[in-house]
Amino acid sequence: MVRSVKRTVTLLACWSLVVAGCGEKKSEHAAAGAPAGDEGAEPAGVDPAAPSDEGLRVPHVEDKVGDTVTEVTTRIRKFTAEVGAGRTVDVTQTSKQTLVKELVAADGGDGRKLKITYAELSDSQTVDGKTENLYGPLDGKTYLVWRAGGKLKVSREDGSAPSAKEAKQVRQDNANFGKPDPMEGFVSSRTWKVGQQVDATADELATLSAGMGDGRNHLRVASLAMTLQATDGVTASWATTMTMVVRDAADDVTMNLSGTLKIDVPRSHLLEVTMHGPFTGSAQGAPRGTVSMKTVNRY
Repeated sequence: MVRSVKRTVTLLACWSLVVAGCGEKKSEHAAAGAPAGDEGAEPAGVDPAAPSDEGLRVPHVEDKVGDTVTEVTTRIRKFTAEVGAGRTVDVTQTSKQTLVKELVAADGGDGRKLKITYAELSDSQTVDGKTENLYGPLDGKTYLVWRAGGKLKVSREDGSAPSAKEAKQVRQDNANFGKPDPMEGFVSSRTWKVGQQVDATADELATLSAGMGDGRNHLRVASLAMTLQATDGVTASWATTMTMVVRDAADDVTMNLSGTLKIDVPRSHLLEVTMHGPFTGSAQGAPRGTVSMKTVNRY
């Protein structure tokens, strides 16, 4: 039963990392969903960020060497699971993560390189009132991440090799670096009008599912709906609802989430994302509860 609880926590943690990374750093390729061959470009003389009667367009903007973002993410996961006849346990996990990411190389192909500093990591777990502080090997350390031959590589800032445990965790945290961001593609591939709900098509859901996984577990975006709430051409905010299923060999965790997404329109940068909602798991003990996360990016 303890393993079932740990497995559910792991799946929820994977989901929260995936959502926090959406829209944050773009690859050298055009965003998924943008018209092929134009890298999301607009016709000359057209400001894609300017709101008009025709609606809002969010441009695809390539990152440049030196671009830096400080990403602060907080997560709370609360759930109850059965551990025997008539007995349940209550689990709460609270974490805060502050990452500083800088693009240090932006050549085409495998030439992109990211410097990432794990400036602050805190993680605690409370089971039936007993709290344990969890510490990882990355806190306070800086790494370089890049692709070579299509594979994700990791080194310490000085170029030396990290421990196997460190390298594995950094790869998992940055599994989609250098790949098209499917959520950015979904947003930038259409014209948005305030108050109009847009539902992802089956093909778009498949693209989102393929691009948002982190390689540890199978992730499926079952539904996504976004409604532009407000924009002044500089920032824009969307109400968002989505259903996600995260699966491993022994458990399916289904989450029905709602929240808000805020973007810096001219720069196509994610400013803030907040999501919250219930989840259910299929593992022994039928875990069920709520998950919430908030990420704020400073550029």
